[in-house]
Order: sequence, then C-alpha cells, then structure tokens
Amino acid sequence: MRKSGSCLSIAGLDPSGGAGMLADIKTFEALGVQGFGASTATTFQNEHTFYGLEWLGFNQIKEQLDPLFNTHEISFAKIGLVESWECLQRTLAYLRERNKDMVIVWDPILSSSSGYQFHSGGADDDCMNIFESIDLFIPNVDEMLELFPHTNAHEKGKELSVDCAVLLKGGHNRSDHSNDILFEKEVAKVLTGERLKYDKHGTGCVLSAAIVAHLAMGSNLEESCRQAKSYLNKFLMSNSSLLGSHSLQDETYS
Repeated sequence: MRKSGSCLSIAGLDPSGGAGMLADIKTFEALGVQGFGASTATTFQNEHTFYGLEWLGFNQIKEQLDPLFNTHEISFAKIGLVESWECLQRTLAYLRERNKDMVIVWDPILSSSSGYQFHSGGADDDCMNIFESIDLFIPNVDEMLELFPHTNAHEKGKELSVDCAVLLKGGHNRSDHSNDILFEKEVAKVLTGERLKYDKHGTGCVLSAAIVAHLAMGSNLEESCRQAKSYLNKFLMSNSSLLGSHSLQDETYS
C-alpha cells in the first residue's frame, strides 16, 4: 500500500465534535496524517440528543472539494453521512475523476447514536454500482440488514466482497464480545475484540477514520482494521463520558 500524507473526510458536521467530519479529522491528525474535510450536512445535536439537520447537496460538496484538490494531492477518502444514493454516486464519480487511484472507504450512516433516523428503505439495483466504486464498505449488522432486508448479514458481506472489501462491525451486537468480520474476495477473517465498559458517541466514525489513516500510512487492509480497532478501544476507555479523547498518550489508558 502506498503512503500518503493526507486523508479526506466527506461527512456531516456535528457541533459536539464527537462524530462526523470533526471526529474524523481529530482521528486523522491524532494518528499523524493531515486531515481535510467537506461537510455533507449541518446537524443540530450534542452527544446526547439529535435535534435535526440541513442537507448540503452534491454541488455544495463539490464547491468545498475543488479548492482542496486544486492544491493538495489526496489519495485516501472516507465518506459518511450523505443525503441520497444519487449524491453518493455523484460524489464517488467526482473523487474518481480527481484521482482514479483514490482509496475510498464508505461508512454508511443510517441513524444517529441517539436514535435519529436519517434514511429508511433498502438499497435497490440502481445502487449496486456503488460497491464497484469503493474499496471498503463498513456497516454494522443492523445497517447491513436495513440496506439488504431478508438477507443474512454475513452472507451478504461475503457476496459484496467480490466487488469491494467489507468490514462487518460487531460492536452493536448483543454479545459478550465485539468481534468484527473482514471479508476480502469472499474470504472471511475474524478480528476479535472485547466488549468494554464505556460507550462513546461517534464510535463508527472514529473506527472508519482510523482505518483510512492507517491505510494512508502504508498498512495493508487487515492490519489497518486491527490497528484501528486498537485505537478505538483506547478512545472508548479514555473517560467515562460520551465524548472520548483523541489524546492517546499511553499513560492516559493505564
């Protein structure tokens, strides 16, 4: 995997900084890579309650991205919350146009951690080309089943991995562990994890951003996922509140 000094987050703006673009950039820079961001929505929330949002369409996203690509070489990107399938497809096409070799990770955000529903309804046939345009898809089990009803989440992850790698997150499962499953070309690998005592706002954002950062630093996909999982555990245990700390000095977590 090539190395790059910068990563891009295309995600919602969470004023609390716990999730979305701000959390992504905090994660990027805590791990030593330059973080850039473009907002897809302005949200009205804190770490406890989601009150609403105003969407930004593709043209507004593009207006934010053009100056960045005109000045910087960006080879790694993460996409989070977006308004629609059409907006996601147009954003992916734009990224490929600006850098055909860009590594793109999609973390589907269907609802907030406080329960606000952004989207409902599953993916249809017109959306399936999205998986050919990305490198890694990172749903949790609930998101996978919402996007693909009447399927088995693990079997669907294996099926989708023909086109792109899939990391099926286990953090929301009702189990005594927090194992994730990485599917690459229909081969499944279990990434083991313990269930920790603290929860945090924005854990999915932090995990996916950490994966992107480690990819940008040259780690392969499996190692990037394992390192990101370790980063997330330290983030989860950084304090007892819903807003975690990205100051990852070892003594903080002893």
